[in-house]
Amino acid sequence: MNAIIDQCIARSIRQMRDATITDGIGYGLCGYVHATKRMMIEALGQPQNDEDMLDDKVKNVWRRWIGGTYVSVYDYKDHCKGNDKLHAWHIGGSGATAVLMIAHLLPDAKVELT
Repeated sequence: MNAIIDQCIARSIRQMRDATITDGIGYGLCGYVHATKRMMIEALGQPQNDEDMLDDKVKNVWRRWIGGTYVSVYDYKDHCKGNDKLHAWHIGGSGATAVLMIAHLLPDAKVELT
């Protein structure tokens, strides 16, 4: 019986890892990070600004698996104005762990849990 449970857990983990990172199913706003776009790029790399992923509400988005946790950071309805201006970015994920991952990557930024 334990072997079956272990197999189911392993399959679920594989499916979660194999899902495209743009799926984002079951994730929502869980916090904010106050940082410049330059700080975000230094911590997370270039945003994934593919035209098919963006709309008039989001202009910059990062979607990453960090330490086994899905995290998205994006500018929702309040678009970032330049690389060096402080901005309140939305943090999406499954809860406090996503916010903690961003706080770890951006130790100089103010991070809030919603």
